[in-house]
Amino acid sequence: MPPNRSDVPAATASIAAAVAVLLATLGVTYTRSHIGYAGLAAATVAFGAASALAQLYRAGRMTVFRASSAAGGIALLTLGVLVAVSRFTTLDEVFTLTTLATVYLTPPAVVACLVGGIGQLPGRWAPRAGFSVLGAAATGWFALGPDTAATRGLVVVSAILALLGCVPVLADTRRGGGRHRGWRSVAVTVAAAILAATMVYAVVLAATPVTWWPARAPSIVLAWAYIIAAALPVVAGVTYRDRPAHPEMTG
Repeated sequence: MPPNRSDVPAATASIAAAVAVLLATLGVTYTRSHIGYAGLAAATVAFGAASALAQLYRAGRMTVFRASSAAGGIALLTLGVLVAVSRFTTLDEVFTLTTLATVYLTPPAVVACLVGGIGQLPGRWAPRAGFSVLGAAATGWFALGPDTAATRGLVVVSAILALLGCVPVLADTRRGGGRHRGWRSVAVTVAAAILAATMVYAVVLAATPVTWWPARAPSIVLAWAYIIAAALPVVAGVTYRDRPAHPEMTG
């Protein structure tokens, strides 16, 4: 059964939950020390997980992808409650339970939200969203590894995968020109441009041995680039209605 455009807000919220967790994991230093980054990541996780639970109350048949989003949302909300409780208690049992839940519950919850969300997207949106999210996440993850030829190669490959999701969006915008472009179209295009620029930077950084590149783009700038590139499509997606607002949004 093909996805309906009415699934887009719920699908976006589900993907947002997974992306926010990935961002919080990759940028753990900033989620602890930078209020803005921490607040945005935490709010997106809470919003995405709660919205994923709405899958259970939506009209229509419960599909595999809707069930996946709902399960991932429940898991993330459960984890959030445990983390919140652990901040206000000194019980060793609660700390142990929270630690185990973080280690064993977070990965499958992220996968469930991501798969469920992408599976509910219409038509050609799914591969573009998948390449962008997975490629960018892998790029950030591998970039944290040791500086070896293998790591640099993985960064380049991951960044190219992310570009496979960004470039078609930018190409559609170029072909469509500036006619009939709403704010959602602009938001998606800007996000694709930011992510594409970040991925190109990652490729240049990984493919050259020059050491002064990082000084040109401090890690906090890259962290905010990831956050903004994620937040703009989320806002566009959760407010989306059946009438297409982006050249991409034709199903």
